[in-house]
Amino acid sequence: MRHGKITQKQRIVLDCIKQYIKKNSYPPTVRELCELLNLKSTSAVHFHLTALEKNGYIKRDPAKPRCIEIIENTPIDAHSIMKITVSGDKLTYLGIHHNDIIFMEQTSVAKNGDIIVVLLKGNITIGRLVKKNNRLELFHNDTISPMVLSEKNIVGRIVGIFRSFE
Repeated sequence: MRHGKITQKQRIVLDCIKQYIKKNSYPPTVRELCELLNLKSTSAVHFHLTALEKNGYIKRDPAKPRCIEIIENTPIDAHSIMKITVSGDKLTYLGIHHNDIIFMEQTSVAKNGDIIVVLLKGNITIGRLVKKNNRLELFHNDTISPMVLSEKNIVGRIVGIFRSFE
């Protein structure tokens, strides 16, 4: 889906919704958004939500107060977010478990300590990036020595995790 242009204030509202969902595992109400954004008027929040929905960033159900759904692959600046379901328990040392849903920002740029996704020899690997002496190392398992890589191997960085306790 192609997204329309939004204002800086609308981007702030969208980021606020994403952070709230990341922290609480459910979306905020309009009144909670007012509090988070230091707005006195619910109509201002409704205005921004309508613009975000019209431009394809969110979906809402007006009959339900907490029904704000972020449209998948909503871009953040020039990048996009991808949802990946984790299979297996090889990432528990990073706090990522089987059936967790991780959110990856597609980028080739990462900071020291970021959890990143790399493509090595045709395989996707997730691990923690460590920069040492102008060298990039990927710690992808708590028992195996790190792998040396280049920035061209980096396909994204993990920006969020969702875990269901059901």
